[in-house]
Amino acid sequence: MTVVFESSRFRIHITGKIAWLEMREPSGWVLREQLTIPVPIESLSSNAHSSVLTSAVTEYEKSRPGDTSLRAAITGYREPAIVRALPRLNPPNRTANVSSISRPRLAKPFWSREPLRPPLAIKQA
Repeated sequence: MTVVFESSRFRIHITGKIAWLEMREPSGWVLREQLTIPVPIESLSSNAHSSVLTSAVTEYEKSRPGDTSLRAAITGYREPAIVRALPRLNPPNRTANVSSISRPRLAKPFWSREPLRPPLAIKQA
């Protein structure tokens, strides 16, 4: 499966465990880096040395505020999902009396001793 992340200056293709980083120039898209995934997350921090990859990730995240999908795809790190238990809307009524609950009627059994139809009449000659 191929995934493409694109901003105004950079384009990153990810296929399997390889990422290609391209940069837009007047002549078109030019390949700048080929990376193996996952990239250490520390290499994308602001304290790390300036690289084309850091610039591409920073620009992508500035052009799409709150979208960290490129960073997650390159580093293989997913932020843990926050799961919350929701309160019940209608708690069960525990004061109901068992005898007040109506019971379903029992249907007639399928098999009975009575014949399905009356016996045939015998013709008398």
